Amino acid sequence: MVMSLQMVMFAYGGIEIIGITAGEAKDPEKSIPRAINSVPMRILVFYVGTLFVIMSIYPWNQVGTGR
Repeated sequence: MVMSLQMVMFAYGGIEIIGITAGEAKDPEKSIPRAINSVPMRILVFYVGTLFVIMSIYPWNQVGTGR
């Protein structure tokens, strides 16, 4: 449980960064919504990219066969 606490704190700790960034941004009304709306696409790209790299390194037809 202690090991997972790090990941949970990191995942939820990024929310206050939006407020800090809004205070320092030149045009927060325009840049903050655009940045927030681009997050799902970035997550999708990094997730699919990571899976692509893993599948190209590890032979996918041998996953779970016990060899």
